[in-house]
Amino acid sequence: MNNNIIPSINFAAIFMVILFTFVACGNDNDSDVNGPAKVSEVKTTVELGKCTDSRLGETVLVTEDDSYYTCIKGKWIIANDNEKLSNSSSSHATDTATNNISFSSDGKTISGFAQKGPFLNESSVILYELNGTSFEKTGKNFKGKVINDRGEFSITNVPLTIRYALLEVSGYYRNEVTGTKTSKTIKLNALTDFSSREKANINLLTHLESKRVLYLAGKGTNFAAAKKQADAEILKAFGITDKFDLAENLSIFITNNEEGNIALLALSVLLQGDRAEVEFSKLLNDIATDFEKDGEWNDEATKAKIADWARVKSLDSIKTNIKAWRIGTTGANIEKYVRNFWYTNYGLGACTEKRTGEVAATTNKHSATYGTQMRFICNKAPFKNNLWAGASDIEKDTYGEKCTKIGQIINGKVVETNKYYCTAKGWVSLLGWSWEVPKEIYLNPKISYETLTDTRDGKKYKTVKIGKLTWMAENLNYSDSVATPSLKGKSWCYDNVAAHCDVSGRLYTWAAAIDSVKLANDKDNPQTCGFGHICFSGICGNANSCSRPLMVQGVCPEGWHLPRDDEWRMLIKETGQNSDGPTAKGDALRSQTGWYKMGLNSIGFSAIPAGVFWNNGHFDSASDTVSFDFWGNVIEDDYKGYPKNMTVFWNATGDFDLDSVCPVIVNGDVRFDICFAKDEGFSVRCVKDYD
Repeated sequence: MNNNIIPSINFAAIFMVILFTFVACGNDNDSDVNGPAKVSEVKTTVELGKCTDSRLGETVLVTEDDSYYTCIKGKWIIANDNEKLSNSSSSHATDTATNNISFSSDGKTISGFAQKGPFLNESSVILYELNGTSFEKTGKNFKGKVINDRGEFSITNVPLTIRYALLEVSGYYRNEVTGTKTSKTIKLNALTDFSSREKANINLLTHLESKRVLYLAGKGTNFAAAKKQADAEILKAFGITDKFDLAENLSIFITNNEEGNIALLALSVLLQGDRAEVEFSKLLNDIATDFEKDGEWNDEATKAKIADWARVKSLDSIKTNIKAWRIGTTGANIEKYVRNFWYTNYGLGACTEKRTGEVAATTNKHSATYGTQMRFICNKAPFKNNLWAGASDIEKDTYGEKCTKIGQIINGKVVETNKYYCTAKGWVSLLGWSWEVPKEIYLNPKISYETLTDTRDGKKYKTVKIGKLTWMAENLNYSDSVATPSLKGKSWCYDNVAAHCDVSGRLYTWAAAIDSVKLANDKDNPQTCGFGHICFSGICGNANSCSRPLMVQGVCPEGWHLPRDDEWRMLIKETGQNSDGPTAKGDALRSQTGWYKMGLNSIGFSAIPAGVFWNNGHFDSASDTVSFDFWGNVIEDDYKGYPKNMTVFWNATGDFDLDSVCPVIVNGDVRFDICFAKDEGFSVRCVKDYD
């Protein structure tokens, strides 16, 4: 091709101007005033020759590539494929109704951004001219394409006279929800008045407004007014009442927290959801059609489905995806628009300062949360601004109930099986642990308990007869290290808070539990026990002689002893289970309150999640055992394979190692097969001596 030929730029309109001039002036070439204008033909571009001043405006058809070339300013300009000329004349009379009057001697370049997420490079963009009266396509169209992965597009050589036009982009795009490129293409539209602009963006808002704008304009509404009305109606359907710029001026590329752009991105996120391209395109078409005649989105079921998705979706992951595009946008504060959408569709209304603490349920029967136990609370946490969040059980169950009498217990208002205890600090849940609840609450009210008074310090404990044995129904809380030197530095209150011992008893090391000092000083049968020593490995020991006593008082009160493995198994047998294995169900032993997974406490043992003291100095498992996420769902924590909510009791047997012993663990199950270091702190229950 000659170096004075510029390809792919449409100046065919210029040719028509020149052609019109020749016809009007009666130029005696191959056409006359009343006849068709003729265009010369050559086979190749080489045969075009030079574009000289004398050939200015001359247009030639090159049959080799079926393209028209016009001589403009010393260069041959190839006509756009959309504007190929025929050998017949074209009549272009003035159209005062459409303002598409005659032809100019120049064309212009239409550009902008095509966005869902950004459309990818090489996506197709077409501009269709519209009639200014009916706003139907005139048959003239101009092709362009997206020129980079930012979604930027360009359409060249569009006649200056084109005013109303429909832009259409078709291609793949970046999905901000998944962070990946789509596997199928979609199409988006934009209606624009190009009389005073050369830039226009294509986005979801321009697409959704199109049918509505055409409908309003067809009913006589001014085009500009129709666009403003359609934009406002669509935004209102998404709970957005702010006034923004025209849709074609908005972009998801947010650089200075422009509210309109943020709202557009939020709308894009809401509609995308987890939808694949086919489903997404159908949704857009359905919404646009729904809006067309009345300006309302009446599909409540779809709105509720989107709201349900928006309520639980992590927007942080979406913003991370957008940031990774590195195109000058971070996602900004799209949360407020996304949240406001599901607030509105759930019927919650605005979460204002006056409504702080208010608990409400979904009123939208189409929502998956409707008719469930899900509730929402208006609060400031965990964000600075007031917002609706999932209410925890205690928030929804005690809402409106006054805690005026300490000790009062109520059932949950929403979850009736839940119970709440009135303390000086307000309501606390009996589902899970609270130090505000006294130890008596954990006893089974249907069981008749006896009372034990420890003569050493006067403390009283409830006891219960289970089978042939009588057990303490509370954890031991004895701490006199003067009278019992084994306790010195070897027992603790949970978190080193003295008041906690009044609720859950003390945590003792193995040496403290068996009273190693007393055993070592026994004149008749001295025993060296504790950390670094093996003693009481079995009822009669693993040695040749049975030197250990059958009942080890340990730290227990006079007339009571630290239970052996066989006594623990007798306890399990009373629950109706096989007591020979390494594990058994713990429901019958656990108290009916205090645990995340409540027990039955059917035999009155009343085990509570008293927690443990690890030898690294860390207390674990008693308080704060139930955590909630932002939506009020319980977050379960595990430790070494079993639920964090637990308690561990020392066993007078199971001493098979110098440094460890196998205690009795109570959580979901009762376990005998896990051993811990002897210098760690666990609870003590005592059994009454017997013949």
